[in-house]
Amino acid sequence: MAHLKRKPMAIGAMAAALALTLAACGSSSEGAGTAAGLPSNPADASLAPLLIGYLSSENDPAANYPEGRVAAEAAVQYINTSLGGIDKHPVKLDTCIVQSTPESEQACANQMVADKVVAVLNPYNYSEAVEYPIWQAAGLTSFGGGVTPAGMNAPTNISWTAGSYQLNSAAAYAVVDKLHAKKVAFIYLDAAAMAPVTAGMVAGMAAKGVQLDKVGASATTTDWIPVIQSALDKKPDAIILYAAQAGCIGAMKAYKQLGATTPVVTQTLCTDRSVLDATNNAANGWYVVSFGPWPDNPGENQEIKTFNDALTAYAKGGKINTGGQALMSFSYMMTMYENILKPLGFDGANSKAILDKAKTITSGNAFGSSPLFKCGTYAAIPSACGGAGERLYQLENGKFKAVDGGQFIGTDLAAFGANKPAGA
Repeated sequence: MAHLKRKPMAIGAMAAALALTLAACGSSSEGAGTAAGLPSNPADASLAPLLIGYLSSENDPAANYPEGRVAAEAAVQYINTSLGGIDKHPVKLDTCIVQSTPESEQACANQMVADKVVAVLNPYNYSEAVEYPIWQAAGLTSFGGGVTPAGMNAPTNISWTAGSYQLNSAAAYAVVDKLHAKKVAFIYLDAAAMAPVTAGMVAGMAAKGVQLDKVGASATTTDWIPVIQSALDKKPDAIILYAAQAGCIGAMKAYKQLGATTPVVTQTLCTDRSVLDATNNAANGWYVVSFGPWPDNPGENQEIKTFNDALTAYAKGGKINTGGQALMSFSYMMTMYENILKPLGFDGANSKAILDKAKTITSGNAFGSSPLFKCGTYAAIPSACGGAGERLYQLENGKFKAVDGGQFIGTDLAAFGANKPAGA
């Protein structure tokens, strides 16, 4: 991979908050060789590449997801060495690193236009609102985003996840339908950017007849004992925890130190291996709602086995991290390839055709992940074209065990306001 220059990082409460829902530039291209267990069907490196942009949030303690970039690179390597590229043309990833600031993301958005990419993968960037006007003016299609209302409403964006609607619906299923909770403590990041997520959770739980007690935590909270103790003082039947990685570590350690036993449901940022390794199994017994089948369980799903094999073969930069945002990035790249780029072919893969093709998808699943549906199905999130449901796992002695046989849960997005027009 080409060297990625870095701009100074900036940290803000909004970046940390938006990390829940889910610039310098360089590029990485196809590599040689095929891993054991993966088929061999190489692209022709002498042919012109198809250039796909990728915005990666890194070098920011509030939103640092290099595993997403590494997974996207591995997906491109897999496409080029095992799947023949696009009509034998290799796919090339044009990467731009962002740090949770409008200036950084605006610079990367402009870079994608200047580099003439045919589409942009933009899975989880937190000042994304500044990107879409730039790309819309250039007629450039993006995939991902949706961590803010801007991403869920941008006419040239395709999101195969449903943001906080997907997360809240799955978490509610876990505490209500599986844990039979009547009273829930909701630990959330108390920041303006989290207001829609929190409001959606409050309304959805009220509709289910559940008492929800909110416990706010600052994006800069370092002492989590008062936060966890406050949640326990509510005497809940279950706790829902939304936090970024640093907050997850503090919350897990505080939970163990206080000797708490109340069931906890959280999201995948709290079960990244780097978090679990730092907490010495403090979250044993916790539940997690997940975008796709758990990477620790490759036998559960053939696409997850491919994901693991590709990362084992092609991930660069030391220890492989299959947690965090890795699966989402790999899934987006592979879903785009299988459902859009490959059918269009190299000559037909321009940005308008890519957007038009994406909007014809009305069923199936994202690669290794949740169901796809027609774009515009939900009025509040017209750019959402997938994400009806997640899977539920429980951490047992360092391993994740599927609950409900790994079936999708929380598929009723309408219960959390997705059918309401945006802003209603």
